[in-house]
Amino acid sequence: MHQLQQRNPRHLNLIDIQLGEAGWTADSKNIRHGKDSRPQKNENIAIAEWPTDSGPAD
Repeated sequence: MHQLQQRNPRHLNLIDIQLGEAGWTADSKNIRHGKDSRPQKNENIAIAEWPTDSGPAD
């Protein structure tokens, strides 16, 4: 089984850029579940560190 590695800030920035190019609002530093970011109707918002049964997901 492969061990998951933490994403470094450079990877998160690249992912944010790619999501933005695809029409999503993305800011992994500020749009986070732990900062009370939640889905909004009719908005494409990428919320970082969403809690799941197996740990946080991006």
